[in-house]
Amino acid sequence: GGTGILGMWKAFDELEAIGVIDSKRPKIIAVQSEMTTPVVAAYEQGLMDSQLVKAGHTIATGLNVPGSVGHFKVLEIIRESGGAAIAVSEEDISVQLRDIYRNRGIWICPEGAATLAALEPACAMGLITSGSDVIAFNTGSFEKYLPNVRDIIFGVGD
Repeated sequence: GGTGILGMWKAFDELEAIGVIDSKRPKIIAVQSEMTTPVVAAYEQGLMDSQLVKAGHTIATGLNVPGSVGHFKVLEIIRESGGAAIAVSEEDISVQLRDIYRNRGIWICPEGAATLAALEPACAMGLITSGSDVIAFNTGSFEKYLPNVRDIIFGVGD
């Protein structure tokens, strides 16, 4: 829905105002599931605001926002920062969710897994280059998703 991006951008402005950081800002990359992509579609079409879309089915329910009153500002921030909006597949979200648990023992939410799934396309687009510092935000609690992702994480049915 973009509230995380809006909040982070506001925090950067406030940190600058009190002298903690300078005016330099990171590239903001908005990530959505391919199932519901109003920000990605608006960004790719060069629109100033998103159009309401039909909500799809995604395990990353926090990304399943078919329209928002703040999308116009999210698109402005993306463009101002030199970032982009990227859609990732449900399969890629699931792979990241499972792999981060199996390889690192960390439970992340599906929204966080979506940000990891967006890293490869962001590199392919030239948004992330060798030596870049990258922060992928995990914006939710895994535990609330456990009933929906148990099979992905623990391999039930593998």
